[in-house]
Amino acid sequence: MQAGIRDGDVIISTGAVRRDGTSSRLINIEYPAVAHYQVIHALLKACEVNRIKNPACGITLTNANFYPGLIEDSMGTWMEADVIAVEMELATLLVMAGMRGLRAGGVLVSDGNLADERPDAEMEDYAYDPHRDVVQHGVAKMLRIALDALVALD
Repeated sequence: MQAGIRDGDVIISTGAVRRDGTSSRLINIEYPAVAHYQVIHALLKACEVNRIKNPACGITLTNANFYPGLIEDSMGTWMEADVIAVEMELATLLVMAGMRGLRAGGVLVSDGNLADERPDAEMEDYAYDPHRDVVQHGVAKMLRIALDALVALD
């Protein structure tokens, strides 16, 4: 959702905007969905070990719907607020971990960027495809990072 994040790039979430539809059923919306500082540190260190310099790191948006509906989407607002990525599950995981005193965090891979403006003619031929090689290579990097971080957290 921010310029400079390319397909296949690793993204570390420090917290998530709660638009998931589930976490508000667990506790009031004022309760934050934040990653544990030790998990963030372990993920950043694992990126360093795996030679990933300056991964995108910041707040992500957990959005319940993948496709737009009748209600206007506010992606532009979240982009202006410097939200770095959109996903569909992390807020619930972070809230549940926080409520139970557990450590949790999020590491993602970009499979598209809403900040990339495409000409209308190009959009006609554009089809979302999360199975491209560049994304699969990113997933492999992400899994190495996640495993290294888990080992470091012991």
